[in-house]
Amino acid sequence: LDFTESDKGIDTLKTSAGDFTADLFIDCTGFKSLLLEEYMCVKHHSYKDILPNNKATVCRIPHDGDPSEVQNFTNGYALGNGWAWNVPLWNRSGAGYVWSDLYQDQEGAEKEFREHIEKVYPHYMPSELRTIDIKNGKHEVAWYKNVVAIGLSYGFLEPLESTGLMTTHENILLLCDTLQRRQGFYSRFEQDSFNYNCDNMIESMKNFVALHYALSQRDDNQYWQDCTNINFDID
Repeated sequence: LDFTESDKGIDTLKTSAGDFTADLFIDCTGFKSLLLEEYMCVKHHSYKDILPNNKATVCRIPHDGDPSEVQNFTNGYALGNGWAWNVPLWNRSGAGYVWSDLYQDQEGAEKEFREHIEKVYPHYMPSELRTIDIKNGKHEVAWYKNVVAIGLSYGFLEPLESTGLMTTHENILLLCDTLQRRQGFYSRFEQDSFNYNCDNMIESMKNFVALHYALSQRDDNQYWQDCTNINFDID
């Protein structure tokens, strides 16, 4: 991936699939944030001081479609250093463990997750687990020059409450509304308004998600003791 630049920002993306020239580019490159952060050098601010979880270990649980295994809700379970989920689908279930490497290592997390799976799914034990790095936080702005970051490339909290799906959906609709309002014309005012709304949404959800931990009654280890003593910076 290479770039040519003009005063307004990126002029052309040069890729193995060809060159792409446009007036506006949407950065949907995930945590890499190739356009907004890597090329435009927009600073990223971490939320690790209030949301310590930075890993997710996941697997797939197969089943034969037995109705008893397909509920219309998602279960969440508090574990020793984070929480686990299972999402029932028609042909399988997705399961995962969100945790922090500040409190345990990969081996310990996998051991704890397998013990949890053994309780919830006694008929199945996955041979492989996959661990995903979580980059929580936000960039200073979502829209800089002619680049708009949507989804993980702008910001992310953690899987709890699926706020990533909501912020992605809402920011797409907000951008569409912004561009349609004046038939594709936009000025600094539209950019600033868009950035204000994106920032306000993720900041309010950050506190909402962190409260799930802060209001917990668990204090049986260092992880939960620290989570229930989070220092909230609320204006």
